[in-house]
Amino acid sequence: MRLKEAERISIDEYSEWGEDWEKYWVPIYKAFATIVIDLAQIKTGYRVLDVGTGTGLAAFIAASRVGESGSVVGIDMAEGMLNIAMEKRKRLGIGNLSFRVMDACNLGSLSESFEVVISNFGIPIYRTGAFSEIHKVMEKGGRLSFNIWSSETNEAGETFRRVFEKYKVSHPSPALKNCREATSLLDKISEKYESHPPQMVSLLEDAGFCNIDVKRKIHEVIIPSPRQYVEMFLSGGIDKVEFLEMQPEVRDKFLEEVVAELEGLVSSEGLVVDWKILYFTGARVAGKTKEVI
Repeated sequence: MRLKEAERISIDEYSEWGEDWEKYWVPIYKAFATIVIDLAQIKTGYRVLDVGTGTGLAAFIAASRVGESGSVVGIDMAEGMLNIAMEKRKRLGIGNLSFRVMDACNLGSLSESFEVVISNFGIPIYRTGAFSEIHKVMEKGGRLSFNIWSSETNEAGETFRRVFEKYKVSHPSPALKNCREATSLLDKISEKYESHPPQMVSLLEDAGFCNIDVKRKIHEVIIPSPRQYVEMFLSGGIDKVEFLEMQPEVRDKFLEEVVAELEGLVSSEGLVVDWKILYFTGARVAGKTKEVI
């Protein structure tokens, strides 16, 4: 499978997540997006570009920071997600925010330039051309701030994946087979950067960024119950596709087993999940690159 086809399949999966993404993931991702925006040092009046905006989480926060004299543009290839973002913007009456269907690796149609570019897990790191395009649309002295997942795992995630693997269908439909192949290809490329931050630093330097800084943060997220944790992962993407291909009785057995195993990790607060995230910042100015710690 070629990279372009794999990306198309991934975008289609993500685009269909929609309302369930808002329900399960946005409340958790808000803390991560806030850190990205804090690191971006956004000021009143700034023009901000949010790459891979999804349903607009980071873009809405950024719009509140730049004020009426500033502006925010959120871009994404997932039209289903953008439709939700545009409906929210209209409902809230936010005039300094707009959304566009656009490829992060082809920003030539943007007529404006930006003091800040942000992304909350939205930059397609498996396509290295995105950073060169971002560099082109930034003002001199502009600042880039984004995050990616660390390859480090956690006990809850390992438990879910181990049990899930036992119940996956052995004879997948053509659609699921394609989803598996696409996910494997994109994950293999992304893992190179998620497991080795200096690789990402080199990528940013090659695109023209300087003063690069990397921060690794551990986020302790409390999920009310194991069942809700499982529902989060089954709410969209390839996990949902895998789950729906199981026979109903197999789904029931999987849910029973995985919830029972996760119950062993529950504290008095709920299911505590430690997510490790890498935060990167860089600038479009000359300067010394910081060493990755």
